[in-house]
Amino acid sequence: MINIRQLTHFFALIKSTISVLRIFLVVCLLMLGASAFAFSGQGYSVCRLDPNGDNFLALRSGPGAEHPIIMRLPPDTVVEERGDSTNGWLPIVVERTPQHTYLRDLPSGYVWVDYLCPL
Repeated sequence: MINIRQLTHFFALIKSTISVLRIFLVVCLLMLGASAFAFSGQGYSVCRLDPNGDNFLALRSGPGAEHPIIMRLPPDTVVEERGDSTNGWLPIVVERTPQHTYLRDLPSGYVWVDYLCPL
């Protein structure tokens, strides 16, 4: 038979478990909300490259051809803008190439905007 002391302890345990679950739920919702707004720029695909030329778009460390190439982006690479264009150079992050999808540590830099098509 359960006495009042055991019953009180049981309800106290349930109450503390519910409190922990509430905190967990709030943290999960905050993290979900943060990730939903982490990437909010316009999406683009690399396009209009000359297949008889280099057939890649240079991702550069700064807004200009004088800046080093960080990465060569093949056709159909998906990128997202990270600011306004400066003299034709757009700051972006790379989300997906035909060979790789980036889930974290997204490569970032500048590309010439003429070779991007809106998604």
